[in-house]
Amino acid sequence: MRHASIRKASLRGNFGLDDSRFPVPLFCGQYVGREKWYRCLNLVGYCMLPMVIFSASALFIPPQGLVMFVMAALTVLWCTRACSSLLIVLASHGDEHRGLVAYACSLIYMLFSLLVIF
Repeated sequence: MRHASIRKASLRGNFGLDDSRFPVPLFCGQYVGREKWYRCLNLVGYCMLPMVIFSASALFIPPQGLVMFVMAALTVLWCTRACSSLLIVLASHGDEHRGLVAYACSLIYMLFSLLVIF
């Protein structure tokens, strides 16, 4: 029993944060534990698959062309729509914050698309 309490205290780190009180971003749900973090990051990574396809096809497309930017925009929209719809299902009050979730997801995927383009 003593090892469990020491181990749990060491998992909190130097910050003294309890899992039940750690603030999680809006698109990951409300104040929850680690399993919601893993689920949220898993969904964001899973919806990255169209970005991987875009980055593989970007090798064969001329750089800095209009086609590259159109493909990047379509890929960001595709990833954002997939991720935000899955995260809305995960969040408890997600329908009323759909725009905020989509905005956060689009920023993440725009970052990766800019890394592919440039």
